[in-house]
Amino acid sequence: MKYYKKVGILSLFLLVLFLVSYAESEPLKWKGPRGKLGKMPIREYVYEPKGKIDPFFPFILKKEEGVSEEMLAGLTPTEKIKKALNILKEMKKAKTELQTIPLSKLELSSILNNGKQYIAMVREKGKDKGYIIKKGTPIGTRGGVVEDIISIEKETELGKQLIRKIIIKVPYIGSEGDIKFKRVEMSMPGTTVYQ
Repeated sequence: MKYYKKVGILSLFLLVLFLVSYAESEPLKWKGPRGKLGKMPIREYVYEPKGKIDPFFPFILKKEEGVSEEMLAGLTPTEKIKKALNILKEMKKAKTELQTIPLSKLELSSILNNGKQYIAMVREKGKDKGYIIKKGTPIGTRGGVVEDIISIEKETELGKQLIRKIIIKVPYIGSEGDIKFKRVEMSMPGTTVYQ
């Protein structure tokens, strides 16, 4: 048995020695465009960012846009509507990747408390990529902003129920040309704990 181990180790050593000497003596050859043998050209890798996610671009922008009554004060109803349309258009302009996904395609994955505030994670239905959100985060294609993140325990006749949801305020133009907000709730399935 010892003889076979020695022969195996010696064979492996000779094979490695042969490969090293062959690699040093014989340059890598390839057939060029016209079938001629030559050295393989070394190509330098060039990063092309088009169509790729920028890893350094923030998902959450700090700048928040609000609409005040002073912005629309003193205008005629027609001017109010035009001004409100411009403001609404600016609010809907996507500044983050999360603002390119409609609310109907997002689902609430989890809610956490980091000690100071609640934060949540949403993801696009059918995809694994998640987005961390907090109060004030722009979300959706219609200019929505996260207004509140709720995670409470509620007593019911059947036991305790966990209520986990986020409330998003979405702007729209009212009948008088002013910008109003409607509330949209995105909930996680409630878990009932029986006692």
